[in-house]
Amino acid sequence: MPLFWLSLGFLLGLSLAGLDLPWWLWLGLAIVFSGLVVLELRLRKLPARLVHARCWLRVPISLVIVFIMLGGLRGALDAPRWTERDVGWYVNRSEVRLSGVVVDLVDMRPASTRVRVRMDRVAADVLGAWEPVHGTVLVTFPAGTIFSCGDRLELQGSPTLPVEEPDFSYRAHLDRQGIHAVLEYPWLTDQPGRELRTPASLLCLVRQAADGVVVRILPQPESAILAGVVLGMDRDLPAGLVEAFRRTGTSHLLVVSGFNVTLIAGLVLGLLSRRLSPFRAALLAALAVLLYTLLVGADPPVLRAAIMALLGLGGNLLGRRQAGLNSLTLAAAVMALFEPGLLADPGFQLSFTATLGLIVYGTPFQDAFLKWTEKIPLPWLRKGTGLVAVSYTHLTLPTIYPV
Repeated sequence: MPLFWLSLGFLLGLSLAGLDLPWWLWLGLAIVFSGLVVLELRLRKLPARLVHARCWLRVPISLVIVFIMLGGLRGALDAPRWTERDVGWYVNRSEVRLSGVVVDLVDMRPASTRVRVRMDRVAADVLGAWEPVHGTVLVTFPAGTIFSCGDRLELQGSPTLPVEEPDFSYRAHLDRQGIHAVLEYPWLTDQPGRELRTPASLLCLVRQAADGVVVRILPQPESAILAGVVLGMDRDLPAGLVEAFRRTGTSHLLVVSGFNVTLIAGLVLGLLSRRLSPFRAALLAALAVLLYTLLVGADPPVLRAAIMALLGLGGNLLGRRQAGLNSLTLAAAVMALFEPGLLADPGFQLSFTATLGLIVYGTPFQDAFLKWTEKIPLPWLRKGTGLVAVSYTHLTLPTIYPV
């Protein structure tokens, strides 16, 4: 299982990056152990009687240590280094003018309206000329302000960092989403119009249209539940419903999960496998998984499931069985490579550990349950399943949460 050990080593190195060692030390250790990899491979070719013990790993231990050092190097290089082309450069400075496009659905709350704007122009001086910039800002407007995906906004204000709380780092939460500044109640100097030139704006508009269809065909709270489960939107959920799901420990049912990705991949493969070649069916299934992942916002659980699904589709085309531990650790390593702070995200941690539990314990428990059910007489088994079905039909929606 080389992929498992190498990916695990990289993740371990990222977790050790908190030691605050300089980046050049991580790089130097990686180079040193890279040289030891060649020596270890030569030792493995010697007869067993000349070596005290054969390594139980299929991959050189030195190579695993190299990936640990590379993980530490990636974590050491993760500290932001802002320039004048980054929005983070203008945090806690004087008022600036910013221009950007709305790239996410508007979050309308009772006391305010929040929207994510991807900035592409900045004027350090209120009367100065526009300069290119990049970065996403979380902007807060008064309640009732209405925007749509793709709207270009020209704002004037002072970008700041979010307020930290003792038990929750809102700043780190926004950093993991690529948001490095907030803008509280800025002056909307101009709203030139709508621009849908970027893929993010187009996907946001499609998501907004899909939410509109759900709202038209279903009443509340069913429409809010469906939008949360399918589209990952939790803006219109009634407070009583949210509290009821929280008390019963089932809040995870109201958000997009990795199971959605599995359903999409299986559905596309099932529909197209008999009409197209395996390669084309797998390619279209992978495309559907990618589009859905981007559509719902690519949250950590969905992105993890998408990478595992793509690995599984590729393995089937190559005639290789998918190893759950390999796919899980490789998906986590790839995600952490692009976003090292993801390891501290609670959603990622819960998704990773839940999937790990299914991989490690799912098959043994399933086999044990099947062996146990084989010993039950068929009439008794039918009576038991009948009781379960009758009990399920009596579970109506009003008994789960207050209307």
